[in-house]
Amino acid sequence: MKLLKTEEVGNILSFSPKKIRKMIADGELPALKIGGEFRIRQEDLQNYVEGLSVV
Repeated sequence: MKLLKTEEVGNILSFSPKKIRKMIADGELPALKIGGEFRIRQEDLQNYVEGLSVV
C-alpha cells in the first residue's frame, strides 16, 4: 500500500494542496491522518480518478 502526501496528489491532479485538503474534509477523497498530516492511499486516488466523468 503506497501512501501519497497531499502535495503529491495535488501535482498528479493539478490541484493545490489546499484544494486536496478541502476534498478530504468534504469527504470527496478518502485519506488517513498520520502524524498530523493527511496521506492518501494510491488505490483511493485511482478510484477517485476512475470515477470522474469525461467531457
